[in-house]
Order: sequence, then C-alpha cells, then structure tokens
Amino acid sequence: MRLPHFSVHNLRHTFCTRLCENEPNIKIIQKITGHWNVETTMDVYNEATKEKKMESFANLEGKIKIS
Repeated sequence: MRLPHFSVHNLRHTFCTRLCENEPNIKIIQKITGHWNVETTMDVYNEATKEKKMESFANLEGKIKIS
C-alpha cells in the first residue's frame, strides 16, 4: 500500500489550520507561523470548517436570550 502524495506544505497547512482551531489569539499564531503580515495567517490558514462552525453554534446555546 502506497501513501498518498503530500508535501511539507501540506503538513504546514494542516498544522496551521489546527493551530487556528485551537488558539484564539491570532497574534500568537502569526508569531508561531512566522508570517510578517497577520492577513496571511487569517486568509490562508484560518479556515471555517464545518465542525468548528457547529461547535461555535453549540457554544452559543443558552448565551443568547431573546426577550
């Protein structure tokens, strides 16, 4: 069985995406990834995955009250 093709870029992208999912401070992520411009961090690696969107909605439960 052969491994699928992947590159160091794939590993970096996965690492940075998972870091963004678990670290709320974007400046920390910027420093870890070595990006000069925080927009690179936000635009390239900070993905809104379906799982994270669902988690965000679940975290809102009981926190928003409509009167």
